[in-house]
Amino acid sequence: MDQGSPDAAAYVDAEIAGRAHRVGAVVLARLVENARARYDTDAHEEAEEAARESWDVTLTHAGVRDGRWLGTSWMQITGDTATLADLNDLVGRIAHDLLAAHPDLPLARRRVLALQVIVDRARAHGDTPAPGRPYKAYVHLTATPEGHIAPLGRVEDLGPATSALVREWLTGSRVTVTPVLDPDRGDPIDAHDPPEWMRELVIARDQHCVFPDCRRPARRCDLDHISTWIDPAHGGPPGQTHPGNLAPLCRRHHRAKTTTDPTKQWRYRRMDHGHYTWTGPQDQRLVVVPGIGTYSPL
Repeated sequence: MDQGSPDAAAYVDAEIAGRAHRVGAVVLARLVENARARYDTDAHEEAEEAARESWDVTLTHAGVRDGRWLGTSWMQITGDTATLADLNDLVGRIAHDLLAAHPDLPLARRRVLALQVIVDRARAHGDTPAPGRPYKAYVHLTATPEGHIAPLGRVEDLGPATSALVREWLTGSRVTVTPVLDPDRGDPIDAHDPPEWMRELVIARDQHCVFPDCRRPARRCDLDHISTWIDPAHGGPPGQTHPGNLAPLCRRHHRAKTTTDPTKQWRYRRMDHGHYTWTGPQDQRLVVVPGIGTYSPL
């Protein structure tokens, strides 16, 4: 057992203290993985390197109907996350553009046609892929006052990543650096929509939709006022918009919280330690720990 294991075990113990009997396998596995990365960064970096050994592109022509090929093949790609995300984004945008020429084809068929478009463009450019929108990733890193980068960071929607891997991704890329956010900043404003710094703070803090068991990335969520915002011009109090009264909710769960139908409405509040307690329409209670998971307090 490595020297970081006691610290990692203590981290997990502290996170589940008082609720271990209610923590499921998924939440526990996520906690263990976070602890492993946090307290044994060298091992995490070695695991990243070892994962590269599985990278490959395979093409299979075996048929599923009477063993016949029927012109349908299967391609499986295992590789760099940034590259595959970029490819997936490009395929989606081309598939959308093909809708005008192929309105009768479903999206899945147009995504396959998009691959042919990419191949044709590469050939036309001398086997150089056509320019496309670069893959965008939000990376959170910590630096010391001397400018040294911590060995482990976090990539939104993905999880822990070594700074070596992040550096590899960023080489040759355009990078936008956001000033350090003070997680304790809480100055309120009277307007309904939060300023950019406040939005970024809430996104970084909560990471995903805070409805029970929802993992939709916070950057693709609405920012909900936990206590309903009332226009100060119509009697509402000042300073209702502040980080403590904001939380990311995906559109579906935002509606579940704001509906006026008592048989469907969910209510919630944010605790001082950052957990969210939810009460459902049948008075069921659940607690959401951002970045970790959902558990029942009963």
